[in-house]
Amino acid sequence: MSGIPDSSAWQEAGRTLLAKAISEFAYEEVVRPALDLRPDGSFTAFLQLASGVGYRFAGTQRVWGNLAIDPTSIRRLETLETEATDPQQWVLDARVELGGDGAATAGFLRELGRTQQAEALRLARCRDLDGAAWLIKAPEEVQALLSGHPKAVANKGRLGWGEGALAAFTPERAEPFRLTWVVLDTQCATWASAGGASFAGECIPAAERSTFDAAVARCGIAPEHALPLPVHPWQWDNVLLPEFAGEIAAGRMAPIGCFGDVYRPQQSIRTLTNVSRRGRADVKLALSILNTSAYRGLGGTTLRAGQALSGWLAGIVAADPVLHRRRVTVLRELAGVHFTHPAYAALPDVPYHYREHLGAILRESAEAHAGLKEWPALYATLHERDATGRPLALAMARQAGLDIEVWLERLFDLTVVPLHHLLCRYGCCPIAHGQNLMLILRQGLPVAMALKDFQGDFDLADTGQAEAAGLPAEIAALLPRKRPEVVVHNIQTAHFVTTLRFLSDALAAAGALQERRFYSLLARTLRAYQREADLPPTAYARYELFAPTLPKVCINKVRLAAGYGDTAARPLPALGTPLHNPLHLAEVGEQ
Repeated sequence: MSGIPDSSAWQEAGRTLLAKAISEFAYEEVVRPALDLRPDGSFTAFLQLASGVGYRFAGTQRVWGNLAIDPTSIRRLETLETEATDPQQWVLDARVELGGDGAATAGFLRELGRTQQAEALRLARCRDLDGAAWLIKAPEEVQALLSGHPKAVANKGRLGWGEGALAAFTPERAEPFRLTWVVLDTQCATWASAGGASFAGECIPAAERSTFDAAVARCGIAPEHALPLPVHPWQWDNVLLPEFAGEIAAGRMAPIGCFGDVYRPQQSIRTLTNVSRRGRADVKLALSILNTSAYRGLGGTTLRAGQALSGWLAGIVAADPVLHRRRVTVLRELAGVHFTHPAYAALPDVPYHYREHLGAILRESAEAHAGLKEWPALYATLHERDATGRPLALAMARQAGLDIEVWLERLFDLTVVPLHHLLCRYGCCPIAHGQNLMLILRQGLPVAMALKDFQGDFDLADTGQAEAAGLPAEIAALLPRKRPEVVVHNIQTAHFVTTLRFLSDALAAAGALQERRFYSLLARTLRAYQREADLPPTAYARYELFAPTLPKVCINKVRLAAGYGDTAARPLPALGTPLHNPLHLAEVGEQ
């Protein structure tokens, strides 16, 4: 697929990104448009910038205080008033307000331009797809059509990749590809396996196994220490071969070539779906590219924790009636390998990504847990809009033959309720954004939720609840441990603000459901759960979801503040003015 977008798709992508940039930077209080707000929430607005340039636009203020801006309404005022379609120009106009130095601003402009290219190519592919057409596609094909992180403005920067890599390995453009394989000496690597699972066992078909095994046997590493694992073809060519040549010469690593099944990249790029043999485990590989907020390598700190944690959680789900009844599914991590270049390992203050060049995780696929006529989808799929501007959640409800309110109550009961129960009963929770949760649907009806990604995206409360429920202490020690009022934001910030905010907005924009009604349904579902679970009131108060306010987490302004230089740790988000909680407002409004 050519990387040159057509003119109309480029303009549409520019309008969309410009509206998103103004909206999200206003939400993060970096820019402050003057609103002429009407009682129904609609507004006209004017943003005067320190550069002397102004922007005029219209839209609707949503329940979270964010601005849903009509992309076609944006006008730029300098000497003349003109239609505004260029997000990079807006960044230059808002340079004082955004605050980045020259290097940070240039890096952000670069990411933004690359995001616009990817979005234009995606829009061209989606131009004629209504909701029904989306829902007949294979799960990995749907992932290739998603617009990406809903909060991050420059969400497809993929810094480090040129046109060849973008064409070969991005979800919206890639054809299926085979993986490159290396053999490591286990005496030098960190590795773990659950139940004897191996990368070769999952990724190499029987017809090719003898050829593969012969290549491993010839590699020069003693059979009792030989550990074969896949690496991403780009990572091998651009990072591993040039930087780990000494390890190859020393006999601690041996390349053996391309083998096995073919894979397509998921939305997260570094996680791959087996399309040769559907339902086989997903493979997550290290990629030394900067995308969204961080380099996409793989660290070794929580390697063993991911497998033990996912196994423990699967046992909890099977035994807990609240979770079992809702068919919560855990996509277990089956095997993992990590290898750090010894020179980087010896440098105490090395930037984090230098320790994450070589790693792989084998994880159960959602498709393996889907039954006959069932269809797995990222939770982020729900708020994606089809060619008519309607969210795919509406197409799913229509396919299920349900009113959207009934469908949403089903959705909330199968997804938000288990997340809240994991916190209240066990003091643990994934960071529940739209990439970490999978839905399993049958004819559009949600029937299960699958949890995944336990490498750094799962937190424990410092209450000891998880250990009391059998989580081994040595595993608990490897996981982030936070106060209950902090862990609750794995639901409030990651799920409510980063996922449901965009679903309620899309449903309201389509005229399908008012936002207050949306959060009233959510509040009612959560209160019904609390009566069902019958835990002590202190359990719900400890992880309070109905407080009048909650923190606002900001990610875009951090990118400009942190810049694009190497740092020892991943950048952390910033906080803004607390948000009014729609769940609290829903209950107050019903009293």
